[in-house]
Amino acid sequence: MANRSLGKLTLDFAVKTGGFVRGMIEGAFDSADNMAKTALRIGVSVEQMARLRLAFDPGGSSAEEIQTALVKLADQATKGNKAFAALN
Repeated sequence: MANRSLGKLTLDFAVKTGGFVRGMIEGAFDSADNMAKTALRIGVSVEQMARLRLAFDPGGSSAEEIQTALVKLADQATKGNKAFAALN
């Protein structure tokens, strides 16, 4: 009986751990996909996006906040915002 309980415990642990690992992998793929789409939208490489994220993370800025700010910046630059025109 103890052998069956240990087997069930081992199986339960494997199933729960597998779900956790699968969730982490899916999260990593989603994050990479989101970074690639944002990089494409604002016209930078994925490597440059990754460097920006590394630079801003210690300051407490989340990746989503950085991406949102960069997308807004790129949108304003392409729409001909007066502030960008003044830089020329």
